[in-house]
Amino acid sequence: MNNPWFSKIAVWLVIGMVLFTVFKQFDNRTGAGSGYLGYSDFLEEVRSNRIKTATIQEGQGGTEIVAVTTDDRRIKTTATYLDRGLVGDLIANGVKFDVKPREEGSLLMSLLVSWAPCCCSLAYGFISCDKCKVAVKAVPSALAKAKRACSMKTPIK
Repeated sequence: MNNPWFSKIAVWLVIGMVLFTVFKQFDNRTGAGSGYLGYSDFLEEVRSNRIKTATIQEGQGGTEIVAVTTDDRRIKTTATYLDRGLVGDLIANGVKFDVKPREEGSLLMSLLVSWAPCCCSLAYGFISCDKCKVAVKAVPSALAKAKRACSMKTPIK
């Protein structure tokens, strides 16, 4: 098991898992790209009767809203949890809206993303560490020595 290729591949696998985890964190975030509108601008569009439909969904960073304007453009914005009057504004201005529950990720994927880097690094450490192999071999002899000391009631030297 002391193959130099194995240890290099293991290191690259750990680096890959860490990079995957970091990029996965920023994957679903909305930025200032095309179609993104500030929340106050979205409210102004609603009050001006320029929003036809809206879909509201709870997300990690707030309430995500995807709306279609009267000229059929899709816009996205993120609302705050503190705005209690959003639904009232939508109803008052004749906007048809739908509310979707928060999307939950699968349990298997969340366990894989959160525990895989840790398990890979521990496995790499145990496989590549010669001191660990020596320590594992020393455990049975230390236990036997401790049992002898307990039965003889004498201190261990």
